Amino acid sequence: MSKSRVSPESRAIRIVLVEDDADDAELVRARLAEAGLRIDLERVESRPTFRAALVRGGVDLVIADYSLPRIDGVAVLELARELSPGIPVVLISGVMGEDLAVETLKLGATDYVLKQRLDRLVPVVLRALRESEARRRTLVEVREASREVRDCATALESDQAEPLRSVSLRALTMLHGAIEQLELLLAKALGERPRA
Repeated sequence: MSKSRVSPESRAIRIVLVEDDADDAELVRARLAEAGLRIDLERVESRPTFRAALVRGGVDLVIADYSLPRIDGVAVLELARELSPGIPVVLISGVMGEDLAVETLKLGATDYVLKQRLDRLVPVVLRALRESEARRRTLVEVREASREVRDCATALESDQAEPLRSVSLRALTMLHGAIEQLELLLAKALGERPRA
């Protein structure tokens, strides 16, 4: 699966819309298009079609009606977390109360929008994409720093200046451990599986 994310200025934003009502889907598409977003929107209506869309990869964002006959918001969140960890999921509902909204956020939803307040959709989508890209960039930077520390440790291991090498190796080992912990925390925040 592709982990690539985009900014609204680059290629079209690939969105999977989990929605069984064609009119509601068109409303979502129109709101995003009116805002000038370049989107590639794929509408799905069921668990199998949503799963297939995620497995194909390259999805930047999921927007889902919370209450559909063939898949609900909780199932959308679970599948997204399983198949595309870290992907932002925005839920849309006609009647989501505060308790349900808080519960969906605890389950991993990025945000929610009430159907009566679709004017919030574009700002929510843009914020979700920005945050997702920032998390991805941070994780890439941490992984690169971790590689650099490993390279330094390897170079020092081959150094012949024993006293300096011993002190430097201890310092690098501590730094390496700290970077690995940070990398694990970031991966967890993104919902990714830790690297071996």
